[in-house]
Amino acid sequence: TTFGTEVLFKNATIADPALIYDTTNDKVVVICKDQGNNNRGTARVGTVAGLGITFTGPDGVFTSGASGYYAATFDSDNSRVVIAYQDTANNSYGTAIVGTVTGVGITFGDEVVFNSGTTWHPSTAYVGSSKVVVAYRDSSNNNYGTARVGTIDTSDNSIGFDGPEVLFASGNSASYISVVYDTTSDRVVISYQDNDS
Repeated sequence: TTFGTEVLFKNATIADPALIYDTTNDKVVVICKDQGNNNRGTARVGTVAGLGITFTGPDGVFTSGASGYYAATFDSDNSRVVIAYQDTANNSYGTAIVGTVTGVGITFGDEVVFNSGTTWHPSTAYVGSSKVVVAYRDSSNNNYGTARVGTIDTSDNSIGFDGPEVLFASGNSASYISVVYDTTSDRVVISYQDNDS
C-alpha cells in the first residue's frame, strides 16, 4: 500500500472523527468534534486526486452546542449524508442530521432526536428506499443495544423516526457498535461488545 502526504483538514484539536464517501459528487466528508469551537460537530469536504487530498471549502458546523461519537452513512439514492451522534448539549440524546454536499461545501437540515436518553456509540447504515438504520447503546434503558429506522425527506433535508425502538441486545449491555447492510440478502448485520459476556 502506498500513501500520499498527510494533509491537515482541521487546524484545531479534534475528537471522534468519522468518514464517508459521497459517490454522487466524488467527495470525502470528514466529521469531527471541533474542540476549538466549543466541541461542536463539524464536517469538511475533501477532494481526492491521485494520492493527494484537499480541503478548500468552509467548515460545515451542524450542531449548536457540544456533541460527539459520530457515525455517518451516505444515501446514494438521494445524494445525502446522514450523521448520527450524541448531542451532549441536549442531555446526551441520540440525534441525527441530513447534509448535502455542494461543490466543496456541505449544508445541513435540522437536528432530529431519535433517542430521548443518553446515547452512546451510534452506528449507521443506509439500506435503500430513503431508509437509514441507526444502532446505539441506550444508557437510559440498561445500556441495551437498540436500533431504529429513519426516513430521509429530501424536500427539507430532514430525517424522521416514526417507527419504534427495537432491542437487539435485550439481555446484556452493548457498546462499540457497528452496523452494515448486506445488499445481497437484504439484511442488516450488527456487531457489538457484549459487556455481560
